[in-house]
Amino acid sequence: MTSSEVLVRSVLGPCRKKIRPFACAVDCVIQHSFAVEKPIEDILVTKDIYPEVARILQMSPESAARQVERIANDCWTLGDRERLNRILGGDFPDCPAPRDMLFYFAAYAHFGVPYRQAMDLKFASLF
Repeated sequence: MTSSEVLVRSVLGPCRKKIRPFACAVDCVIQHSFAVEKPIEDILVTKDIYPEVARILQMSPESAARQVERIANDCWTLGDRERLNRILGGDFPDCPAPRDMLFYFAAYAHFGVPYRQAMDLKFASLF
């Protein structure tokens, strides 16, 4: 089990849902942005991430997109809210978009802190 899968399981707990597409998408976001210091604004999830997940897991890009979006929404509706809030970096009034959930999970998996803290630390090191 990858560290991204462990992170998703820490929110969803032991369930029978297929989390591999979401965890794989988190890993792809890390590889496309944080690992190479590329701005997240340059990443198009539907054109960059979903096709790569589909290729890795041998499924169609549409199926990969649906499964990633489903798990992102399940994390919000079914997951451990306290753990999710730690990953997101606060209590959100509404469910973040699946794209945003990918970036929040990727930042937490890569940096070990919530997205906003990771960006603050990254920008603080530039000055």
